[in-house]
Amino acid sequence: MMRKTLLALFFISLCPLFVLAQDVSAVEVFGGYSYLRTGNYDQDSHGWNTAVSVNLSKHFAVAADFAGHYDSYVKNNANVNTSIHTYLFGPQVNFRASERVNPFVHALFGAAHHRVTAKTATAKIPSSQTGFGMALGGGVDIKLNDSISWRMFQADYLLTRYNDPFTAPLKRRNIHNFRLSTGLVFQ
Repeated sequence: MMRKTLLALFFISLCPLFVLAQDVSAVEVFGGYSYLRTGNYDQDSHGWNTAVSVNLSKHFAVAADFAGHYDSYVKNNANVNTSIHTYLFGPQVNFRASERVNPFVHALFGAAHHRVTAKTATAKIPSSQTGFGMALGGGVDIKLNDSISWRMFQADYLLTRYNDPFTAPLKRRNIHNFRLSTGLVFQ
């Protein structure tokens, strides 16, 4: 067992050498604007999306993706504020079509936190849930110079799954969302 662990650590320690042998940055950091269309509620939310990708080779990376989306509206004489935050991790495949263009796809898994606060003239009712989150999608990065690219778009099917408090016994409820992001990538 110890020998397998040492062998695995040895190969992991070689990963930066493979990146150095390629013509890509070891780490890429994305940040920008994000739009979320919440399918089950027909809501439009705006916010931010950020991600860090560690390139293990020219075509394969591991990514950590974080996002926050916010909306406010009036329903039944109550001011409603919502927020959805996602914390997702997973593999990313970079196609690197040319020196300037990098189409990519990813499959990200993790957690989603949904918070709703309804305010009336006499009461404030907060509610929040944390559940499963998954994003399947991809995008296209266009290189602007040696250290900055423009993420022309990143489009994701975003599934969030929470317990439905109105069913007994508790059942999980899937919410199907569409996320579209754009911004800058720093190498």
